[in-house]
Amino acid sequence: AQGQVLMTASRLTQARPAIRPALKARALLSGAPGSGKTRSGLIILTALVEDIDDPKILVIDTEKESALTYADDFTFDHLRWQPPFEPRELGRVLGEAGGAYDAVMVDSLSHFWRGEGGVLDIAGGKFTGWADARPAHADLVEGILGCDAHVVLCVRAKVAHEQVQEGGKWVVKKLGMQSITDDELEYEINVALDLDMDHSMTVSKSRTTEVPVGRTFKSGHAEDFAVI
Repeated sequence: AQGQVLMTASRLTQARPAIRPALKARALLSGAPGSGKTRSGLIILTALVEDIDDPKILVIDTEKESALTYADDFTFDHLRWQPPFEPRELGRVLGEAGGAYDAVMVDSLSHFWRGEGGVLDIAGGKFTGWADARPAHADLVEGILGCDAHVVLCVRAKVAHEQVQEGGKWVVKKLGMQSITDDELEYEINVALDLDMDHSMTVSKSRTTEVPVGRTFKSGHAEDFAVI
């Protein structure tokens, strides 16, 4: 018992006054095709690095080079990513990119969840497959969190449904939009935004009081969010 008390006291000597660190952005943009995720992401990252001399932005593009349509409006390096969408490889690339770029966007992260070679593909639709899939996804998350650059993750969203019983009959009800990625990813990032077809962004998760949950940034105001 005495040894246990001494060990606890030794651990407590490591306690220090809490000071908020200067964190890199970790943002998740979720929306249906056409909601403006790519453009909004580029606006946000450009605003985040505007005070840096000769800032460097990287776009990792899984959407058949769709990001290149914005090359006249934004300055960035483009990395086309074709299958397989191996999550561990993306984690490694993000780690390397942190040493070469000031900001990185993955568009879209959904391919590394549901696409060929992605997490669900590794799991193979079998419960036992998650013994391999979960560690692979964990390595991807570590790559996101360990990247020494601002990171914006674009994910696709789809309409979610559930089957419920009403009046003795089974009916299908819409539950709203559901992001095509791991449900727990939102816990790892600083802020999550849902985009609608009017290109408005609504904060669905936030770790800062200056960007409260429920706040909406109308179309054309993505930069306002970035500079807060």
